[in-house]
Amino acid sequence: PDGKSPVAGAWVMAGDEGVDGLTRSDARGSFRFDHLRAGAAEITAGAPSGATASEATATFAPSAPSLVTLPVKGDPRVLRLRPGGMVRARALDSETRQPLAGASLTLDTPGELLPRLGVTGEQGEVLFAGIPLGNVELRAEADRYLEEEIGPAAISAGQTRTMTAALRLAASLEGTIRDATGRPIAGASVSVSGPPPF
Repeated sequence: PDGKSPVAGAWVMAGDEGVDGLTRSDARGSFRFDHLRAGAAEITAGAPSGATASEATATFAPSAPSLVTLPVKGDPRVLRLRPGGMVRARALDSETRQPLAGASLTLDTPGELLPRLGVTGEQGEVLFAGIPLGNVELRAEADRYLEEEIGPAAISAGQTRTMTAALRLAASLEGTIRDATGRPIAGASVSVSGPPPF
């Protein structure tokens, strides 16, 4: 990721979010797509993930998109990963401070069309790698809890930022609407007002 050394196991995507093709780089950092349509194509590389991920590449963000015209003539296209960071996102119960497993986390990142998604494990954490530099925002949701949003938080090169969402238990309210004679009224509209988070 120094701009010169080859990166093995990087994801390489053709088209928007890899819709036209998806492959991984080999040990020499090389990649190849077959069966792409002739014409203009946008190619992007992302840091390795899964078994091929390493601490050396985890903080590098996807490359800038490269527009190529197919078939390609001349030298192969070189994609360079950009400096980035990581976000360690946590979901906790706001009162017990215990981790929440199974919480859905959404991370909005700078310059990316779609948010990063994750579900917390037993430790209540998700590690988002290869985050572009800039401000990120985290949204956390869990069953029986109120949604929580935190951020923006700045990400700098090589940084691992911890973002903790403390979720509050949602309250339940039920009742019956009656007229002046005490008979229940069907189809009545009920609204709740008060301090946030209504």
